Amino acid sequence: MKHIILVRHATAVKRDPEKPDFDRSLKKSGRKESREMTERLKDLKVRPGLFVSSPANRALETAEIFAKGLKHPVKKIEKIEKLYDEISPEEFLELISGLDDQFDSAIIFGHDPSFTEFAQFLIPGFDGDLPKCGVLGVEVDVAVWADVVPELVKKMYFFYPGDADDARTRAKEVRKELRAQIEKSLANAIADFGIDGGKGLTKSLRKVSVKLARELAPQVKGPRSGSESIQESRRREETEV
Repeated sequence: MKHIILVRHATAVKRDPEKPDFDRSLKKSGRKESREMTERLKDLKVRPGLFVSSPANRALETAEIFAKGLKHPVKKIEKIEKLYDEISPEEFLELISGLDDQFDSAIIFGHDPSFTEFAQFLIPGFDGDLPKCGVLGVEVDVAVWADVVPELVKKMYFFYPGDADDARTRAKEVRKELRAQIEKSLANAIADFGIDGGKGLTKSLRKVSVKLARELAPQVKGPRSGSESIQESRRREETEV
């Protein structure tokens, strides 16, 4: 069994036309993201045997923070120039095929759009983006890296900075929108019967709507029509590779 972990580099300083893109370093928030995601991997008892990274500063810095947290020698991080370039999914797969077979797990650090494109190529049905410092882990039931193919890949975990906060925010928004819709529908139905219950009825409708929204919200699947999901908002905002 082979275990592949893809990690997009953490948040870096903005591009400066007077400085090489290659030399961009992580922001303070990016270093914090890297430490937090390392802790989440530790919680999963993940200890990669191979660390592979783009040599660009922001990717390598991310890799070094993960290596220190996971007790892997920083000096043993393998730097591959291709990971800095925009390699195709097929080229990415070829890179994985050449990994050392004495190791059953590899964690790879790099950049978008290559990492998102490879994730979508590797995992049928995965159509999201890999956010900055996003961590995607898959398993492949093969004995050697050269046998890795998308048809055998199984996604094991996917997390990124702020995803827990996103989930709480999304749930709160769903409850709020659902409550408003329920309250409006009930009020319209009552009005159709010509009933005017005054402030007391309005208060009762609000209580019923809040209760129903709380019970029904967990059953809501995906974003509502006309609304923008948090993932879509994140994708729109992410412009720096």
